[in-house]
Amino acid sequence: MNLYNSVYQLLKENDCVIIPEFGGFVANYFEAKVDLRNQEFCPPAKRIAFNQDLRSNDGLLINYVSKAVDNNWSLAEKNVKDFVEELNNILKSKGSLQFGSLGKIIHKDNTLVFIPNADLNLLEQSFGLKSFSYPMISGGKKAIEIQKPKELSKTKSAKRNKKSRTIKPAVFYTTAAAVIVGLLFISIQFDWIRLEKDPVQQQANVIPVEIVDSSTSNQTDTEIVNTEIDTETNSDEIILVDDSSDEVTTEVENVETEIVEPVDIVVEETMEVQTINQNLNIHIIGGSFADRTNALNYQSELIAKGFNSQILPAANGMYRVSVKSFADSESANAELSNLRSQSGNPSLWVLSW
Repeated sequence: MNLYNSVYQLLKENDCVIIPEFGGFVANYFEAKVDLRNQEFCPPAKRIAFNQDLRSNDGLLINYVSKAVDNNWSLAEKNVKDFVEELNNILKSKGSLQFGSLGKIIHKDNTLVFIPNADLNLLEQSFGLKSFSYPMISGGKKAIEIQKPKELSKTKSAKRNKKSRTIKPAVFYTTAAAVIVGLLFISIQFDWIRLEKDPVQQQANVIPVEIVDSSTSNQTDTEIVNTEIDTETNSDEIILVDDSSDEVTTEVENVETEIVEPVDIVVEETMEVQTINQNLNIHIIGGSFADRTNALNYQSELIAKGFNSQILPAANGMYRVSVKSFADSESANAELSNLRSQSGNPSLWVLSW
């Protein structure tokens, strides 16, 4: 009885199907991948492998066959046994056999070697999806690298904010002092402070003043009484104009306060722009990076190995690091294999820029 199709149908729904006293087929899941070496996209797949040591009967295959023979377990078991005997006879006589659409089994040195069908994909979610190759990327318009100013670090921003907060109290106290001095001058000038007893004596209690008493003019020596009282305002000065009167003229020097705010000088750092030889427009690329720092590190590794590496800016913001550049694609493809071995990077690919 031919059970090739039965094993095939079971592998679609199960990860392992054992043929008693022969071996077991195991289904392995593979994610979608990009083969940079062959420039090929591969969809997710369910590939088949064979293990000769899986010989114990788990009942899966016999149960499936029994449903086709009216649930006769004994008959199904006999059909499986006959199928295994038929497989062994073919391998002994021919040395190999084609196991349906799964692949080919070869008998070599008392060992069964399974070669799976490369085009077979048992994953139902990938039905209709096939591997496909993509051509070598041709460079279009050259990207213009935009120089961006480097942002201030958190430390610099904190220092700047701290300086701004330090200036505010100084401005407040200076302004308050100027207002108090002005109000004091106006109150004296317009007689807002009432003098109850001796006007000159009351005024001396407020600001420094010199008093000359003219009532003793008949005496030989004129007595001059100087009264000085310290005040907190060093910029105020009182000048006596007329000795014969009790009026006192005051002159107040205006205090000018100039506030100078420190200004942070922000040094704009621009990224280095690398000059690219326009005649060598075919490049063998070793890697593509979103971060320029990683690209520079990889370039340094290549230069240390003796390669004339360059960084090619891309329009999508990626930085491509070249291993070597050529004037034509024929030369690049000719050296591609050697450069993969020399650089230790099997994923090198050719870019026309």
